[in-house]
Amino acid sequence: MKKFDLNISKAPTGWNVTQAVKEILANALEEQAATRTQEIEITCDEKGAWHIRDYGRGLNYKHLAQSENEEKSSSYDYRGYTPGLGLKEAIGVFDRFGVEMSIDSKWSHITFLRTNKYGFDGVSTILALVDKPLDEHFVGTEFILRGVSERDITSAKNMFLHYQDIEPLEVTRYGEVYPKTGNYGEIYVNGIKIGQEPYYLFSYNLTSASATIALSLARERTSAGPNAYRERVKAILTHCTSEEVISQLTANLELFSDGTMSDELEWPGVAAYAAKKLNSRRNVLFLTPRQLQKNIGKVGELVWTSGKDIVFISGIVREKIEGQTDDNGDIIATLAHLLR
Repeated sequence: MKKFDLNISKAPTGWNVTQAVKEILANALEEQAATRTQEIEITCDEKGAWHIRDYGRGLNYKHLAQSENEEKSSSYDYRGYTPGLGLKEAIGVFDRFGVEMSIDSKWSHITFLRTNKYGFDGVSTILALVDKPLDEHFVGTEFILRGVSERDITSAKNMFLHYQDIEPLEVTRYGEVYPKTGNYGEIYVNGIKIGQEPYYLFSYNLTSASATIALSLARERTSAGPNAYRERVKAILTHCTSEEVISQLTANLELFSDGTMSDELEWPGVAAYAAKKLNSRRNVLFLTPRQLQKNIGKVGELVWTSGKDIVFISGIVREKIEGQTDDNGDIIATLAHLLR
């Protein structure tokens, strides 16, 4: 048996067992994606221990010393998620919460032990106890977790789009749009959930991360604020063309006067995009509430003679669409344009 010092003195703050299980699942899914092998298996044995197994190349104890996997960090567009020190941090969290973990592959059988650091009294560390493999012909890697609940496993799986039974409404070069399945719009980056938005119209998977997102959304973080992903969500929406997405965007735009628009339509760029699409579909007139107050007589006459439906927008959106054309090449109907 070899004793390998992982130099883990304490677990990351704010993490719980669910977050640690998430990292184990991420590693297994990464390996599955990289090797294009069969679906990973998640099972519970008769003693209550949970087994998470992939069918890839097999984890070697040397992998525990790596600060970053070059394969994963070569591109933030890699489907196997973002790079990081997640496995070592998960080991620290399991140790703190009393979860026993072992790792089996064709290379070795690994268990873990908290002990005093050699030569430093009062300083503890975690050792990886590396023994001969239980099966030299074992395919892949199996993580065995003792002391983890079914709820922890289920919660961890819920952090992955991979385990959600939903299909995208549209796929763009910036990411994917999904229907909301509950009260929240879920935000994923390359399949890992990093945020929830109660007032979003859709859920999103950001598959082409910008440099800002790459810096803000390392896998170690349990969540991220909307500022980290708002611009990329805007880019996704303004590149959507599917009937299902556009119909929902345009319908939501018309809720401006009620004050019940979703957050995405509060963004002027997205609202202007929806207005462009709506203008090509219906006989509408875009104007602000202030314009109606100042020109109520003229507006009434225009609506009467043209048969247009009024759609209220903000002043910023009006400035963006003034003089612009829709998908049919027609000028977007604003008050200024019709009064010329």
